[in-house]
Amino acid sequence: DNRCGRYASMHLYSEAAWPLGLNLKMWAEYLREGCGLGEAYIIPMKAESLAGLPPAYIEAQECDILRDEALTFGRLLTDAGTPAKTVLISGSYHGFDEDFRNPFVRSAVGARIAFFEGVMADHGL
Repeated sequence: DNRCGRYASMHLYSEAAWPLGLNLKMWAEYLREGCGLGEAYIIPMKAESLAGLPPAYIEAQECDILRDEALTFGRLLTDAGTPAKTVLISGSYHGFDEDFRNPFVRSAVGARIAFFEGVMADHGL
């Protein structure tokens, strides 16, 4: 969601691993490119409806400017009837999963994999 100021976590963790300043720069670049697509395709939070989308796994990091945005997106997907699993990883931060040897990270990545394995199994894949 490019409306960065609307989430409390944006201000609470503005200098965290992924700081607010970089997020604003990212959106400026991302929207500048545009790809000729409508805003709803570029920014799903602005779509008229999130119904009919494929299942989603939304993982929010506790100490991250994107935490509240991720939780909101998960709720919007669920409210639209789109299958979504939203998880808040306590004690995590943006990019925490780079330390793939850490048991904490392995557990979080394992949960992601299990979700997608379940989705694939549900579709006979």
